[in-house]
Amino acid sequence: MQTPKTLALAEELMWRGSCGVTCLAGGSNRGKNMVHNHQTTLGKHGYNVKGVDKYQLGLKFLEVGGHIRKSMELYVVAEPEIKSPMDETGRLANLLVEVPNSMPAAASNSRAAFCTHSA
Repeated sequence: MQTPKTLALAEELMWRGSCGVTCLAGGSNRGKNMVHNHQTTLGKHGYNVKGVDKYQLGLKFLEVGGHIRKSMELYVVAEPEIKSPMDETGRLANLLVEVPNSMPAAASNSRAAFCTHSA
């Protein structure tokens, strides 16, 4: 597997949504055969799902993101602080973290925001 090309195609699929091989090949300037091979590899590992004639990203990315989130110090510290008011008020809460593309998820210069909304 050629990881950079495969990841580039996964990102292309993320931005395009549901898309066929021809669409992905045209958008990424790659051959249809190569796109199909990479999409098949992603599918074998749960990172995409193929419908009748289109691919879309799979839920495996959520699993990976959830694992990363739980390993972040900010999440470990913030979770009980956010959960308590949620339980008391019945409102939902989210912790949003902005991470620059060039920095790892646990970067110290990340910005965080807390927001609540009604259930």
